[in-house]
Amino acid sequence: MSWITQAELRRDTPQARHLAYQLLNASRSNSHHDLVWNLFADDPGAARDFLYREAGQGRFLIVSSREPNGSPDVWVTRTRPYTPALAAGERYGFSLRANPTVSLSRPGRARSHRADVMMEAKRKKGAPLTPEEREAVALDWLQARGDGLGVRFERDRCGVMRQDRSTLPRGISLAVVDYDGELTVEAPERLREALTAGVGRGKAFGMGLLLLHRLAG
Repeated sequence: MSWITQAELRRDTPQARHLAYQLLNASRSNSHHDLVWNLFADDPGAARDFLYREAGQGRFLIVSSREPNGSPDVWVTRTRPYTPALAAGERYGFSLRANPTVSLSRPGRARSHRADVMMEAKRKKGAPLTPEEREAVALDWLQARGDGLGVRFERDRCGVMRQDRSTLPRGISLAVVDYDGELTVEAPERLREALTAGVGRGKAFGMGLLLLHRLAG
């Protein structure tokens, strides 16, 4: 069973203020990940098998394989079982925050390497991308993953709400793209797996959580 949780860091207790100071002021790239991990720290040896999205001001949406067990002195949480009932042919609205990358082979090397799709498209063009080209590259990346996720993204009903970069220590940066749109379910089991396993890379930095909502009418 999986769980979906809305969690908000309290501001009115010394325990919560101390934890936030320790982690959010630590200049670490995974500070939010470590903050969410505090909800599961009753078993330090367990895998960090959760997805999350940061919603601002100490609020997080989390999908996990274990029920959170955070201290009520630190967190206000609302948790329920997450068992999406899906059927082929159903249409949903979706949102996704993702780190679009592509795997590239390297001459003379057995292993491929990951590249930012925007940077790769810019390299191929030999010039900066226009906003329209950036959106097209982002949507191409999303659409190409539809079959593996068990869905068909309705391209004419999908858009890029935000494109940004997240700067990590040592000058490393990740592309961050917020998608919004509609999809059709084609393989329910693959989609259920994607909802708990995530989409793309950058999961430790709050990316990959695919959220669905029923469409009106």
